[in-house]
Amino acid sequence: MTSWVQDDHNHDHAHLTHLTASDTSHHSSRIPHASNPSITDWFTYLDRDAERNQDGVTFTPFGHLLKEKGFTRLSQLSHKYVGLSDLEDWLGIQRGTAITIFQYVDEDLEAIRSGEWVFPGHS
Repeated sequence: MTSWVQDDHNHDHAHLTHLTASDTSHHSSRIPHASNPSITDWFTYLDRDAERNQDGVTFTPFGHLLKEKGFTRLSQLSHKYVGLSDLEDWLGIQRGTAITIFQYVDEDLEAIRSGEWVFPGHS
């Protein structure tokens, strides 16, 4: 892949790898396993991202809790499969934190699907 880039239009995705046009020519709505971050790596990433870690939420433990429930990849954490109440109950969090998590899931899955980025450490 190419170099690390700062996306000045969407600071939520700082530090992700930008893909070249040839990398995205055959993408689909399905996320290949190799591009789909592990649930634990993704929650750890949220804690390390300066833009997403401004509200005092520690995300890393959530990845481990979800892994214990059988979640292995980010794509499983979708509104299609999981409700806000489920996330609240499973993680012991407030509704607003659950919404924030789903917002980040949606943003990152769309960025991966569109071929604009690769999760750090994935190529």
